[in-house]
Amino acid sequence: MRLIIEEDAAVGAYVYKTVDRHTGEVISQIPREEVLKMRDRPEYEVGDVVSTEI
Repeated sequence: MRLIIEEDAAVGAYVYKTVDRHTGEVISQIPREEVLKMRDRPEYEVGDVVSTEI
């Protein structure tokens, strides 16, 4: 396995990926692709991912 760290200059954040060295397949990614797509939506606000209500 291999760790790749990419800077997302658009939002000033980093994306961490664990990649299979032989196949190039992304095994895991933080933040997940769904979260990255959510941040691109105009109605997104910080904290939308976590619900703090009981």
